[in-house]
Amino acid sequence: MFQTWQMAYRVGASRLDEELAEKLLLADNDSWRELLQWVQHHPPSHRDQASLLEQTVIQACQVTEDPRRGQAFAELVEAIAACYRALHQKWAANYLWLLWLAKIATPEVVDRLVDLWLELPPDHSLHVALVFRPLLEPKRREALLRLFPRILTGIGHLPSAAVILDLSNYVFRKKLVPQHPAFDRRQELGNILGHLARHLEYLDERGMENMSRDQRRKLVDDCVSLGVALCHALSLMGDRQLAGKLYPVLELRHRRLRLEAAYALATLGEEAGRQALIQLAADPGARLRALAYADELDLLDQIPEELRTDSARAEAELASFLAEPTQMGLAPHELQLICHRRLYWPGYAEPVDCWLFRFTYHLTQGDYTNIGMVGPVTHAFAADLTRFDPDDLFAIFAGWHVEHDEIYQTEVAKLSEPSRHVMERLAGRLAQEGHEQVEPLRMGFFFGERVLLARSVCGGQAGLALADSDQVHWWPTSMGRGAFGPDEAFAWYAGRKLLAVFNSPATSQADHQTETA
Repeated sequence: MFQTWQMAYRVGASRLDEELAEKLLLADNDSWRELLQWVQHHPPSHRDQASLLEQTVIQACQVTEDPRRGQAFAELVEAIAACYRALHQKWAANYLWLLWLAKIATPEVVDRLVDLWLELPPDHSLHVALVFRPLLEPKRREALLRLFPRILTGIGHLPSAAVILDLSNYVFRKKLVPQHPAFDRRQELGNILGHLARHLEYLDERGMENMSRDQRRKLVDDCVSLGVALCHALSLMGDRQLAGKLYPVLELRHRRLRLEAAYALATLGEEAGRQALIQLAADPGARLRALAYADELDLLDQIPEELRTDSARAEAELASFLAEPTQMGLAPHELQLICHRRLYWPGYAEPVDCWLFRFTYHLTQGDYTNIGMVGPVTHAFAADLTRFDPDDLFAIFAGWHVEHDEIYQTEVAKLSEPSRHVMERLAGRLAQEGHEQVEPLRMGFFFGERVLLARSVCGGQAGLALADSDQVHWWPTSMGRGAFGPDEAFAWYAGRKLLAVFNSPATSQADHQTETA
C-alpha cells in the first residue's frame, strides 16, 4: 500500500482513486506507520499533494470508526503525533492528525491529544471545534470527560478558549459532572470577561485600522465566541458575586454579547438583566433568542405583544438568517414587511404562512436593499429582486426551493440532439420577436416542457430572455453584482407554474390572504 500511495503523492495525484482508497481501508498498522514516517519528512509542497494527504487522513478517520481498527490504531499514536509536529504551519489541514486521535479516543490517546493541543494548538477556532466534535458522541463520553481538568489550561489561547468553555458548559448542562469543570477558576473567568469587554471596546474604536477584512472578522468572531461561552459559564456557575463582571458587556455594541450577558445576569437574579433581555426583543437580530430566553425565565408576558406575533418572529428569522457568516454577516439595519400570504406550497399538504420583507443595509459605500422570504423556506438571493411584485417574488422563491427530478436545467453544451433542435427553434423565435445577439445559455426542463434561457439585446438594451412554446419573457439586466440571472429566471418560471396549480381558486380561495404594506 505504501509504495502505491507514495507514487501517487510524488506524481501529484490530487485525489484517492478507488483502488488506493481500498488499499488504505485494508492496510495494516505496519503499512500505515511506514506512510506516516515518510510524510514527516515530505510535507506537501503544492495543492495536489495537500489534497491527497487530506483525503488520506480523512480515510484513516473513517477506518477508525470500526472499533477494532480504532483500538489497533492506538499503536500509531506517536507516529501521528510526530506528523502533527513536523507539519505544523506547513499544511493547512494539519488539525486532521488531532481529529484522528480524537476518533481513536482510548484514555492514553486522549491524554496525548491534550498534550499536543496544549503544545501546538490549531490557529483556527473552527479546526479546534472539529477536533473535539467526535468526543460529543455518546460512545466517546468517557474520553470527553478525560479532557478535564487539564484542557482548561488552554483557555489563554484565543482560538481554543471558546471551544474549551463550550465543552465545559456542555458536560455540566448534560449533568455528566456534578460541578462545572471551571468552577474553581470562576474568578479568573470573570477577569477574562472583563478584559475581553475592554478589548472589544478598543477594537470598535480604533484597534483594527491596519487589519484586513478577513483578519478583523476572525478576531471579532473569536472574541465574540469567547464572550458568549464566558457568559454561559458564569450563568451556569450561579455565583452572584460574579454579576459585576457581566455589566460592562451590556454596554458593548455586539448584540449577541449583550444578549448573552443579559441572560446570564437574569439567571443570577439581576433585574437589569431581565430588563435588558426584554428590551433586546425589539431588535430583530436578537429577537428569536431573546424570546426563547424570556420564555425560559418566565418573562415572556413582559415583552410587548407586537414583538411576539408570527410576523415579528418571521422578521427576526430573516434578520438571523442574513446575519449568518455565509450570508451578509450582520443583521440588516431596516426591515419592512411587504406581503404576507397563506399559500399552498409545493411539498406541503396545507396552506402555510409566507412573508416577504424588504431589508436595507446602510453601508459606507451606500445603501443596499433587497427582498427576503420567510416561511417554508427562509432565503434571500444575491440577485436584485426589488423590481418584482409579490406574485413574482413568491414564484422565484418557490421555484428555487422545489426539488424534483422533472425540474432541472442543462447547459447548452450538454444538450441532446433533440433538445438542441428545440433550442434552435426557440432562439429563432426570439430573433423573430426583435431580439438581437441571442446567446443561448441553458435549457430548462419542467415536466416535459422545455424553456430556453438566453442573453439577448432588445430595444438596444442587454437582458435575459426566457422562451417556451407559448410565450417569451425578457428582463433588462446589468453585468454587475446583483444581476438577475438564468437561475433566478428559471426559478420564476417553475415557481409560477407550481403556485398556479397549487393555488387554483377552487383549492385555495378560502385560505389565501394578502397583506401588503
